[in-house]
Amino acid sequence: MDSKTLSTSSLVKAATYGTVQTNAGPKYNYNGLLLTDLSAALVSSTFVSPLVAIIDKSVVSNASGRQSLGEGLKAGLKDLFTAPHKFFRQPTFMIMFAVYSGTYAIANWTETICNHYDQPWQFPKFVTSSIANIGLSLLRDKLLAQWFGSSAKARPLPPLSYGCFVARDCLTIAASFNLPPAIAPWLQKQVGWTRDNCEIAAQLITPVGVQFLSTPLHLTGLDLYNRPGIAAAQRIAFLKKETGPTTAIRMVRILPAFSLGGVANKWMRMRGKEYFREN
Repeated sequence: MDSKTLSTSSLVKAATYGTVQTNAGPKYNYNGLLLTDLSAALVSSTFVSPLVAIIDKSVVSNASGRQSLGEGLKAGLKDLFTAPHKFFRQPTFMIMFAVYSGTYAIANWTETICNHYDQPWQFPKFVTSSIANIGLSLLRDKLLAQWFGSSAKARPLPPLSYGCFVARDCLTIAASFNLPPAIAPWLQKQVGWTRDNCEIAAQLITPVGVQFLSTPLHLTGLDLYNRPGIAAAQRIAFLKKETGPTTAIRMVRILPAFSLGGVANKWMRMRGKEYFREN
């Protein structure tokens, strides 16, 4: 039997019996890994969505002038801790849960499927998770801007707002899913930590650091919706005023969203991989 026939036979066997085996690695229950990927995505999203929902609503309300950042955060946290049964039914939380559970699930499945077929996962994972995250995030941004923006009547977002949000999300995805595995080996050489500790540190640092670039894009997209047609000088003045505090709060926001959530997602997938390993 030649190598091509052997490879085809192995793939047929994997598809038939629900297992995955690399050419040189251990064999896993393929369906079990996919189920673990979904479970990790749902649990991680439940873990991060409440705080992110509160922060995003506060940022949008602050940008439109409806409510200051501090007032919005205080009101949101009060609702979460005093009336959680109402908080988790709010549309703001539900759209946030959809964004992160969808993004994590697609990213996880892409990596597992690529490993199943012995293909590199880095670029496919960036593409699929970007499509999922950008699509869901644009829906979220549109709804939040319409719900908490400056206009009493909802209107369509301008194309430039969508452009700002897409650029922001591409930066976030790259910093959350692709940069940590690339930075971890370099960090290990610099500080001498274990590979696992360096991967966790990279997962925590990169999504937070990219907020210096993504926050001005986010604010510009909101301001284009809230104040269409204003002079460039007015828009720049708005960015100078709001970028500092908004960047700080978005760093707090991104920590659970893609850093702590990313660590939880990675940990659950690692435990699931151990559980579904077949001897």
